[in-house]
Amino acid sequence: MIRRILLLTGLIILLHGKQPLIAAVPTGLSGTYVIGGPSADYSSIGLAVSLLNSQGISGNVTFRIFPGLYDEQVTINDFARDAGAETATVTFKTDVAGNPPTWQYSAAGSTSNWIVNLNGAHHIIFDELTFPAESPAPYARHIIFDNGAHDITIRDSTFEGHLGNDSTHNSMLYRAAVGEHNNITIENNTFTYGHRAIDWRGPGGGYNSKNMSVIGNHFGGQEYAGAFLDGIESATVSNNSANSAAWSNDLYLAIYVAHSLSDNDPTHYIVTNNTIDVAIGRAGIWVNSSGLSDDPQNRIATNLISVRDSTNGLYGIYNGGGNVGIYHNTVRTMGNATAMYNSTNFDYQDIDIRNNIFAADGGGKALVVGDYPGYSADHNNYYTTGAILVRADGIDYSTINDYKYSRPAFAPHDSFSVFAPTTFVDIAGTPDLHLAAPSTDDVALLAPKMDDYLVDFDGDPRSVYQVFKGADEGNTILPLDDADTVDGYYTVGGNTPDYGTPRGAIFALNQRGVKGDVTFRIRAGTYDFGVQQLQHTHFGGTYTVTLRAANMNNRPILTHTATSARENYLLKLNGTTNVRLRGLQFEATGTGGFGRILHLDGWTSNTLVDLSTFTGITGETTTTAALIYAYQPEQLTIDDDGQEDNEFAENEFIDGSYGIYHGGIEFSRNGDDNIIRDSQFTDQAVAAIFTDFYGAIINGNDIRNVHSDVYGIYLHAGKVAQLMGNTIVARAANSIGVYGFSADGSSFANPALMANNSIVARQGVRFESQSSLWNIYHNTIYSQQDALYINPDDSEFSDVEFNILNNILHSAGSGGVALSIEDPTSVDAVDHNNLLGSGALVHYNGTNYASLANYQAASGLDANSVNKAVTYADLPNSDLHLAGGSDGDVDLGGIALVEVSADIDGDQRSTSLPYMGADEATTPLTPPTAVTIHAHSAEIAQPSLIWLVTILLFFSTIAIHSKEK
Repeated sequence: MIRRILLLTGLIILLHGKQPLIAAVPTGLSGTYVIGGPSADYSSIGLAVSLLNSQGISGNVTFRIFPGLYDEQVTINDFARDAGAETATVTFKTDVAGNPPTWQYSAAGSTSNWIVNLNGAHHIIFDELTFPAESPAPYARHIIFDNGAHDITIRDSTFEGHLGNDSTHNSMLYRAAVGEHNNITIENNTFTYGHRAIDWRGPGGGYNSKNMSVIGNHFGGQEYAGAFLDGIESATVSNNSANSAAWSNDLYLAIYVAHSLSDNDPTHYIVTNNTIDVAIGRAGIWVNSSGLSDDPQNRIATNLISVRDSTNGLYGIYNGGGNVGIYHNTVRTMGNATAMYNSTNFDYQDIDIRNNIFAADGGGKALVVGDYPGYSADHNNYYTTGAILVRADGIDYSTINDYKYSRPAFAPHDSFSVFAPTTFVDIAGTPDLHLAAPSTDDVALLAPKMDDYLVDFDGDPRSVYQVFKGADEGNTILPLDDADTVDGYYTVGGNTPDYGTPRGAIFALNQRGVKGDVTFRIRAGTYDFGVQQLQHTHFGGTYTVTLRAANMNNRPILTHTATSARENYLLKLNGTTNVRLRGLQFEATGTGGFGRILHLDGWTSNTLVDLSTFTGITGETTTTAALIYAYQPEQLTIDDDGQEDNEFAENEFIDGSYGIYHGGIEFSRNGDDNIIRDSQFTDQAVAAIFTDFYGAIINGNDIRNVHSDVYGIYLHAGKVAQLMGNTIVARAANSIGVYGFSADGSSFANPALMANNSIVARQGVRFESQSSLWNIYHNTIYSQQDALYINPDDSEFSDVEFNILNNILHSAGSGGVALSIEDPTSVDAVDHNNLLGSGALVHYNGTNYASLANYQAASGLDANSVNKAVTYADLPNSDLHLAGGSDGDVDLGGIALVEVSADIDGDQRSTSLPYMGADEATTPLTPPTAVTIHAHSAEIAQPSLIWLVTILLFFSTIAIHSKEK
């Protein structure tokens, strides 16, 4: 035996001398070890942790703890890690799945108050363990985090705290004051009793943790809070349940997430899909954050929150910060508690509240909010049984309409929010805030789909159309579609209608949306239309929504009496596409100058309004009384889609300040290619049409006004396309037929065209202030002052290029001229016009000219123009069609222009010698016949012929004069 040992030893020495065949053994632990039980590697947790701290690890380590009771306290330090094991994990877990060991310790005082102390340790996992509160004293912390412990996971474990001790010494997971603790995951655990289940409070003025996940836990019966998370950057608190109990403190908070930074650094948090029942306590979810950054957005979403404490309850959700989206929550409060409360700190920005149910069933407020920068809210259900529904910026509103329509500062907010009672599955005992009938089929609870929330609280898919407000999805309610109706349309009013009133039809449309073309046929009658809105999110842009008269010979009358700016419209189209209004009679009967009827807002496009009548308030002079008010709120670039391709055709506009007001950001590109045509405008107090939209087409309108100081058409700072075939009558003092202020054509290659207009006005047409790029052809303008005034006063363009051809420009007053051109460089081709004046004929380059010849000689313009009296069909009644001797007068012949092939009435113009002015008279004009003179069969050369004719005419004149003598 001894010989064998010696032989083996010698062999080992020999081999070792040649080469190292056996690598060095790692010093750290690695692999799986069993603690306790019959096959134990270590008899206690403390022994295993002692070796862990002293030896460190060389790879992943798992300590499987045999079921049983372990009464011991351990501290896990930042132990050594071999190279390559920097992120290796150490796991403490049950040895028998489903039978967790019990790990406890009875602490004697605050300096030793823990079962496990993570002292700078990292990459530690606790899995399926039970931690009871053993000590009868108030020292019952279970796991504490100290000295920057990080990358810790605690899952599938049970924690039980002391009952009835209001002290942080009784918090189960506790963050100590030293170090930054990052990447903490707490999931699928059960926490019972205790002061706070998770007590995580950061140092003042800074973070102490980054990336904390609290997911799928149950927090039951804590005294002060379930999850109390302070000083954390990037916290996720999701899919947890939390409830207080009879022994809870009246300051109980189910979930609290905050930080205390003094600057504007962001704290990103996500609080979603939590079920909260506050039977005793203050609030369900409370967030505090001074972070104002908008990337990424904080979220409070899809939570079910019940605050049943009618004495101490204050808030369902308390938001004390900015940059937060509050979406699809269902909140029910009792007592005076507010369902959704936003701190009144006006520094908070970018708060967005949508698709929620806020029910204050105990008489509290549904919403408290300030007028913050960037604040927006819509499609919420606000409900209360009390006297105050909403407190907005310190003002109380008792009804949803008071809130929505009576406060101008909140004009963009909650336009489609509602007031509707909600029925829940259970509100007694343990509350269940899932929807129950009839709320599962209530169209008032429908809202536009949000792409980030395509499933509800339970993971059920939401409708592909309109979804339900709140956390729970109700039954599918199909959008409207003509194909679903027997007649292929929906009836409104009258006997057995689909909708009793137009308001009901609009409400259904807003709530349900559409999945095909929809037509509402409104029967005859007078309806209080109120203030209604359509918004683009409610229906697809490819479908057409039509509101029309059922009988075009007996049209419905839609009225509204507005008393404030907030409710100053009958119908607002807010970013809609493909809406049609046909054959309707609108009447604004507002007070205090509030007389708007149709308001186009946002990026509304492809609207057609035709065969309708708009009647407004008489004599009002502000835009608040414009019958159609369209405003482009944002500056557009050449490629943007804005308020474009809207058409207003064959309508009648009576009174109001403006018939149509198209406004936008001054001196910027606004909506494109809008058409106003073939409509009647009567007695607007400021202007029939005002537009600074890009590419406006204004054709065939009849504008008549008896007021002083008015404009027929006011072109303001826009790129105009066409102004053709309009009849404008504005005879009163200081009235102007067409006024262009910085009004331009699109380009030198595509100038604006003003043609075939018949204008009778105190001042005819005026272009000022950098107006440029106009072809002014075939207009008849009769004025008491200047018929056509061109003074761009331009310093921006080197060539403003006005071309003025084939017009009849008639100034009948002694103080005006037919044509005024202040700057010679502003015009290009000016010719074939009939210039008529009672005083001076033309004002050119600072000088008045009484005769056409003198003006022609000074300017070199209008070489083929004439000064010829004109007979009009009925001048007293402003009919400027040619009549009498002017019908057939060859002196009124102009030149053919391909841009103007027909006249104001649609009659075809001559292609050889068309009439000047807007009217192509009845008698065709014949060009003079050329005369050829021959001498002895030999044709006389042209110069000789001219002299011969001149001599003959001279002697003929002498002979005539001699004979007369």
